[in-house]
Amino acid sequence: MHIILASLGFPLWLRLSHYLNLLFIGLLIRSGIEILGAHPRLYWNDGCTPRTEWIKLTKKKVPTDSKVIYTARDDEKRMPLCSVETQRRRI
Repeated sequence: MHIILASLGFPLWLRLSHYLNLLFIGLLIRSGIEILGAHPRLYWNDGCTPRTEWIKLTKKKVPTDSKVIYTARDDEKRMPLCSVETQRRRI
């Protein structure tokens, strides 16, 4: 076993740091997917007003009725394979 590990040519600390970086990149990708699930509309401007998104990753329509208050939480989609179960905060 030791002969096989020594024949790879890379020190142990370097191999372990690469696996640790792989873990952190995976967590970074997972959190990005979770953020897109929470707010699936991307904007170029700072206003983020409804129906001005650059790209939307949802099929939900923004209501045009003035009596309905639209918030970003109406677009939220749960992704059970990526998300961590937490309590939703109510404002």
